[in-house]
Amino acid sequence: MWPWSCLIVAEASLFAIFVVAYLYDLGKSLSGPSPGEVLSVPILGTVCLLSSSVTVALAVRARLGRGCRPALRGLAAGDGASGRPSS
Repeated sequence: MWPWSCLIVAEASLFAIFVVAYLYDLGKSLSGPSPGEVLSVPILGTVCLLSSSVTVALAVRARLGRGCRPALRGLAAGDGASGRPSS
């Protein structure tokens, strides 16, 4: 229970910082970014992120094939770090 409480407090703190930063900057800029600047897709960053995800998935699958700990089985099944099977 303790780690989850820390996670919630950390996430709430980050959200509060973003809200305070937004309220601080509200109305300070007379001209914002154009839609083209906001909606541009960073191709290199996307490729790096997807390739790292594929690498991790392949490593988990290879480790599962060799009979590893039950916690890793939970990660491969999408149950998070708990390693417990979802009901």
